[in-house]
Amino acid sequence: MSSTRRAVLGLAAGVAVLAAAPRAFAQAAPTTAPGPFTLPPLPYAPEANEPHVDAQTMLLHHDRHHAAYVTALNNVAKENAALGAMPVHVLLAKLAELPDTMRTTVCNNGGGHANHSMFWQVMGGKGGAPTGDLLTAIDRDLGGMEAMRASFSRMGLGQFGLVVTTMPKVPIWKACQINGLHFTQ
Repeated sequence: MSSTRRAVLGLAAGVAVLAAAPRAFAQAAPTTAPGPFTLPPLPYAPEANEPHVDAQTMLLHHDRHHAAYVTALNNVAKENAALGAMPVHVLLAKLAELPDTMRTTVCNNGGGHANHSMFWQVMGGKGGAPTGDLLTAIDRDLGGMEAMRASFSRMGLGQFGLVVTTMPKVPIWKACQINGLHFTQ
């Protein structure tokens, strides 16, 4: 087969994939495994963050990615009904008490569910730079926005997803760190 024919076949395959993409993303409302944990609805229209994040990306992230965390958490709750009786933040605080067979699954998926539930709340709207007391505290305690961003990025590297990271002088609770399964509060 000549290289020209291969190029044409490759181009045709690429066009077919792109043509099918809108149908792949057009889907019914997100579904999760039945259970005590639920996928919260987006608190704003999917296009609210455009042009920075397009509606299709928001829907994929919410309807598929976050829904997968909830499904996995509900599936592990089927094995242990007591898990479903706890709010996710309590469940994460009690990771060390869980059986080894489910600890990592609960940490990853409970942490992902909690993180994304918070993410949707802080992601919406037009955003902007901090002002007032928050900006004063960031400048005073963290050396300014750029230093805070650099510290947060550095401390978050190596974590599963974006569990929750800690920064010097900022008492943020750290749910879990998968690298070696360290559980701290």
